[in-house]
Amino acid sequence: MPQATLIFSLPEEQTEFNEAQEAGAWKALMVDLLNHIKNEMKHGQITPEKQVAYEEIRELLWGSIHDRGLRID
Repeated sequence: MPQATLIFSLPEEQTEFNEAQEAGAWKALMVDLLNHIKNEMKHGQITPEKQVAYEEIRELLWGSIHDRGLRID
């Protein structure tokens, strides 16, 4: 089974270590946010203005995910 090890020089790379350690939580947050927006757009009683705002935010988020070469799956 392939394995990988990340090595950080602490304390110099503490910020990078923290970012790597929190990456899963940030991904889960993004998935939750995108799902919330999707559900509101599909099932919510929202105004046309809010619908447009949700669409813009959703496109911005997906565009940023794509531009950075990230995956959410």
